[in-house]
Amino acid sequence: MTGTAREATWASSARVTLASQWARLVLQVVGFVVLSRLLPPSDFGLIAMVVVVANLAGLVADFGLSLAGLQADELTNGQKNNLFWLNTAAGAVGAVLIVAGSPALVLFYDEPRLWGIGCVIAGSLLIGGIGVQFRVEINRARRFFALAVQDVVAACAGLVTAVVGALLGWGYWALVLLTVVPVVLTTALAVATAGWRPGRYARAEPIAGLLRFGSHNLLLQLANMLSRSVDVMAVGRAQGATELGLYSRATQLIAMAFQQLVTPLTRVVLPRLVELRKDRERFDAQLVRLQGMISTVLPLLISLLAAVSTPLVVVFLGPPWEKTGEILLVLCTGALMQAVAYIFYWAYLADGRSGVLLLSELPGRAVMIIGAIVAAPAGVTAVAWVMTAGQAVMLVTGTVFAQRLGLPGLRLLRAAVVPVLVCGLAFGASVGAQALISQSTSFTRLLVGAVAWAVPVGAFALVPPVRRHIAAMIGTLRR
Repeated sequence: MTGTAREATWASSARVTLASQWARLVLQVVGFVVLSRLLPPSDFGLIAMVVVVANLAGLVADFGLSLAGLQADELTNGQKNNLFWLNTAAGAVGAVLIVAGSPALVLFYDEPRLWGIGCVIAGSLLIGGIGVQFRVEINRARRFFALAVQDVVAACAGLVTAVVGALLGWGYWALVLLTVVPVVLTTALAVATAGWRPGRYARAEPIAGLLRFGSHNLLLQLANMLSRSVDVMAVGRAQGATELGLYSRATQLIAMAFQQLVTPLTRVVLPRLVELRKDRERFDAQLVRLQGMISTVLPLLISLLAAVSTPLVVVFLGPPWEKTGEILLVLCTGALMQAVAYIFYWAYLADGRSGVLLLSELPGRAVMIIGAIVAAPAGVTAVAWVMTAGQAVMLVTGTVFAQRLGLPGLRLLRAAVVPVLVCGLAFGASVGAQALISQSTSFTRLLVGAVAWAVPVGAFALVPPVRRHIAAMIGTLRR
């Protein structure tokens, strides 16, 4: 395939992936609002107590092998078979861990309902482990449209099932269905459409390199997930299900932006960067272009979310969720730094430096884990500030490690300066405008805050350097 054809394929794949993720984002936002109106914060807190452990077990079920399969230049059929059986076994281990650990969760939170929830979610982990390599096979074949359809159909089915369950009075079980149904349906669709069937495990096939990459990635994701799980567990134990429900809604709003935009782009970006890594000049240039795109889109979204956090939550979720807006404002500060630092994740993985990526993030993760345990008795806002501090540390260490290893760390940081400054000014304008009408209704403050945010963003878009930056970003998207 020629370079031009590769560029066209990469661009087409990116468009399909982004389109599917925006469709899922719409579904997720609708579900977020509707289910928050139908169910109390305590139900969301109850599910968060189990899901946080299920997510850790889910990483075990993947074992880092999905990304290992994606970044490999070539995979023999024997290696595919071995990866399938390893993921299936890991999924079974994850399911057993959830079932065996459910009694401990009941004791830890003093909540007997967690046993049944854990057993149901455990089944979905096993099914998800079975489907990992089928989805990798579809991904490696560049069948991004098939993956997009599967993701959207599964998300839609999960949302409809959950809303119907909530309307029928199933309470927290509706949220269990929201978690389980998409996993089951996605796996079923992947198996049906992959065009590949696993054979026997072949001991002679070399998979040591894949396992090594997978283990590094697993440790990295475990550190990531642990740092994002300890806060939930600490809040749940110290503050109870209702406070945890308020906190989990704020963290989920932040996660939406990353899960629906940046994380799925890894499917497209990582294989593309792997192709370029032998040409360091093009590799670095591609990283800078990607950083320009990410640090424009995500920080703008995050700054708007922060500026109107409280009125947004009250208008869409209802008055019982008002405290979620205060938590969200703090978490957005950390999310801004996470958005700027996300490019290092792609750079390290594409360059085959998963071990270095793990080391660069460990200091920040340690701050999150230890800090959350210490801060939880002081309240959810204190925990949110600790998580933000951890993101700040990871941004610094990511830049330092990248620079020392020959990656364009400072260039990547500079590429984000202008968008972040615009975000700060827009945030200040929005907050100032809302302060002038502080006695108005939440809807009025939301509307005025959004307009005040948009004015400086639009004005700066007309400034020549900013206009050139936007033009470069649009050029990257087109390419």
